[in-house]
This record gives sequence, C-alpha cells and structure tokens, in this order.
Amino acid sequence: RQRMFRLYVEWSPSGERPARFWVTSLLHRRPDEIMGLAALGRRSAADRREMERDFGVRDFEGRSYAGWHRHMTLVSAAYAFHKLERHVRRQRTGTD
Repeated sequence: RQRMFRLYVEWSPSGERPARFWVTSLLHRRPDEIMGLAALGRRSAADRREMERDFGVRDFEGRSYAGWHRHMTLVSAAYAFHKLERHVRRQRTGTD
C-alpha cells in the first residue's frame, strides 16, 4: 500500500527560491490548517527563547532529577502566569 504525502512550500520574499518546506500526510486538512500547524514550530521556538532569556529555563546547575524537575516546574509556572497576565491586561486595555 502506498502512502500519500503533500508538499507545502513557503517562498522567500523575493520569490526566487523556497524558504521553507513541509511534508505532511494530513491530506484531509485544508492548506490554511496545515500552515497554521507549521507556524507553531516558530512560535514554540520563540517561547523557548523567551523562557531562556527572561525566566532562566537553562540556569539549573544542580545534580538531581528532583531539583531539575522543581526548577522546570517553577519556570513553567512563572512563564504561564506571565502569558496569562499579559493576555488579561490586553483584554482590559483593548490592545493587541
């Protein structure tokens, strides 16, 4: 049985060459849904950089798994609180 795949291409701003490629087996999804999923990779990379820069996700220097787990839990909780607080603030002020 052959499997079917679909290739999506994002072109560079100049239009001369492809900038990114995605191969998917999600043939039953609309192209805008696939591109939305592809954009999540960029969003998660930006979130990771923000967690490294502002919340110290990479600052753990301990030796135990329990200590690392506690550190990651606290960083994650602080980041989630930050994102939720920002969202509430934007809703109140009507800014985007």
